[in-house]
Amino acid sequence: MDPSDIDPLAVALPGMAPALWLTVCALLPLGVVLLADSLFRHRAARLPPALRGGAKLAVGLTGAAIAALGSWLISSNGAWRTDDTFYLRASRAFLVELPVEQLRPDAAAPLSFDTLTADGRLRAPGYAAGWYRDPDGRRVFVLWSGAPLTRIPTDRNFDLALAIADPSALR
Repeated sequence: MDPSDIDPLAVALPGMAPALWLTVCALLPLGVVLLADSLFRHRAARLPPALRGGAKLAVGLTGAAIAALGSWLISSNGAWRTDDTFYLRASRAFLVELPVEQLRPDAAAPLSFDTLTADGRLRAPGYAAGWYRDPDGRRVFVLWSGAPLTRIPTDRNFDLALAIADPSALR
């Protein structure tokens, strides 16, 4: 596919805030281990140094790996279209491909994220991606970054919910 055939869409994608939260949460256990080690140094001195150092290293490396993987997943979102297909990628875990003629941007309407229930999704502060259900039970594929959502009906058995300023750009 020629890169000039791809038309990126102006969908609000998550910035670095969710990745930062993920990093903080992933590295928090290392902070707890280091704090416990300093507070209970007299008890920790009874343990072999290799065990104490190994535990810190294992917790630190695990947290760093989780942070790196999570940040990579969150930063890989996108919405684009070719001449006849609309693509929506969320966190490398989800990819939706729809023929453009199956989108109904003329029927787009605002949607509150709080009305949706989780079906299969990734969630971080200020970020959500994946499958949800609306109060009527219809599946909705969401790519949310804290900005107001717009629901875009489709001719399939699900709708899309995106933070997009101009749904008519999907035509």
